[in-house]
Amino acid sequence: MGAVVGRLESPDESLRNCKAIFEQFDEDSNGAIDHEELKKCFQKLEINFMEEEINDLFEACDINEDLGMKFNEFIVLLCLVYLFKDDPTALQEE
Repeated sequence: MGAVVGRLESPDESLRNCKAIFEQFDEDSNGAIDHEELKKCFQKLEINFMEEEINDLFEACDINEDLGMKFNEFIVLLCLVYLFKDDPTALQEE
């Protein structure tokens, strides 16, 4: 059991990794990921969503509607991507 726990990242380490990804794709270093930066992020990470799905995710995660995802909004996005990765129909409206 200890060997398994030893391989898991701590929450702080996971957040640092997420922050590094966020900063890598915030190409203009303005503290937010815009729609085009998000598309490039998905392409680089080999996350395949259709344009409409990317738009829906961006709108859902741009909580303050300023057309850019701050780091906390990016974390919400990562959670949604994780939840939807095994159910491609989850983003479709009924």
